[in-house]
Amino acid sequence: KRYFEIGIVLITLTTTLYSSYTSHQLPLQLCSISSIVLVPGILIFRKRICSDLLVYCGAWGSLLAIITPGLNAQSAWGFYILYFISHGCNVFTALYAITILDEVLDKKSLVNTIIYGNLYLILLSVYDYVAHTNYMFLAHKPPFETLFNAMSPWPWYIIEGEFIGLTIGVFTYISIKYLRQYFSTKKE
Repeated sequence: KRYFEIGIVLITLTTTLYSSYTSHQLPLQLCSISSIVLVPGILIFRKRICSDLLVYCGAWGSLLAIITPGLNAQSAWGFYILYFISHGCNVFTALYAITILDEVLDKKSLVNTIIYGNLYLILLSVYDYVAHTNYMFLAHKPPFETLFNAMSPWPWYIIEGEFIGLTIGVFTYISIKYLRQYFSTKKE
């Protein structure tokens, strides 16, 4: 089991760091941070806060990225493969943490995710402004088709995203809580 977890961490780190290197970007997007910090934090160091952040935030961001990838049509096919592997590992690790590692999510974990997530958004916004970048699309909408296009113009889509994220977080908490109750009564 431990070798499997280390293998997932190595695959996730390798694909994410190589993708960042070849695209000449720092790995500051939510999915990249999830791959580099949260996945090892869960599978190697067993840090609960990493599980909370990945389940509530990183996995949903990765799932959204898989469903609506913002990939350049001129990208090499290898980049596409790395993109889907790294994002898939984030989603897989979140599910693994809940099911195999039996991580328990509670209201405190949701509140912590909101606090840490918003602190990261604030820090990244400052970096975007200073460095003239657009990590997590905080400076402007992406230049390609995503779900952001269905949202209001800047900066209002950021506030809409906060409400969507809160809704998804509450949905995740309630779903996992009731699924655990359902399966625990089934075992008895």
